Amino acid sequence: MTAKDNSNSKPERFGEIDSLRGLALMMMILFHFVYDLSYFGIADINVSSGFWKDFAYATAFLFVFIAGISVWISRKRSEIQQEGKLHAGDNKQIQNNGKNPEKEAYNEKSAGKLNRNNKIISFFREPLNIKFFKRGLFIYSLGILITVATYLAIGRGFIIFGILHLIGLSIILSPLFFGLKKYLPLISAAIIISGFFVQHISGPYFLLFSGIHPADFVSVDYEPLLPWFGFYLLGMYAGSVLYPNGKRIFEIKERLNLNFLIIPGRNTLPIYLIHQPVIILILSLLSGKMLI
Repeated sequence: MTAKDNSNSKPERFGEIDSLRGLALMMMILFHFVYDLSYFGIADINVSSGFWKDFAYATAFLFVFIAGISVWISRKRSEIQQEGKLHAGDNKQIQNNGKNPEKEAYNEKSAGKLNRNNKIISFFREPLNIKFFKRGLFIYSLGILITVATYLAIGRGFIIFGILHLIGLSIILSPLFFGLKKYLPLISAAIIISGFFVQHISGPYFLLFSGIHPADFVSVDYEPLLPWFGFYLLGMYAGSVLYPNGKRIFEIKERLNLNFLIIPGRNTLPIYLIHQPVIILILSLLSGKMLI
């Protein structure tokens, strides 16, 4: 199920991950279609409890868990690539009096020769950490666009901290946990359990990201850090076990053609951004009236 790499510059794709991501995407589209049928009064379907509520939770879990696996793979590949560049710098030692400044700085940091303050500064200046900060910020900014769009479209119940906000912030926070591999299951469990407690705590809107919210808060999509960041960290741990160096440690034999999942799984973000307007347009045409 692994997509073959025809170029050394392109990282290997794992078909099983793309398939699961594509499955999560199909589940999300199905749920949102059913949700819109209920929301716009086209069909009498209860999506706030029972099967469809559990279906929505399963979909969100799959998205978040896969995001955790993917960020681990991306991190390990980036580390290997960076290490390769540092070793490549050895070939330029003559121009630097026999020294490789980048490698020396890297080794110095690894050996713990920097004081605590410098280590903190170095952490935030680390190119790999900056890379994930930028990526997470981009995803989070798309979440902000969803916030604005849903506010203009539906008003009350608009999305303030949904799945994109969660994944974006999780990616930003992930560098803090890459070095805690063996503790990730325990940390994940603590965060997930905490989530079940904080959901019953009322608080101001600025704590929405944590799971604490006003008593009258409603939203069509809400995935706070507690407990959802715990599932993201579980994904990171699964990635560390199944893809420890950015490569899978198990073999998969292709028995089914899963391109119908793999292809959308590799284009999740654009499909996510356009699927709701498309669903609403289709329902508007079928119902003979503009729903928004």
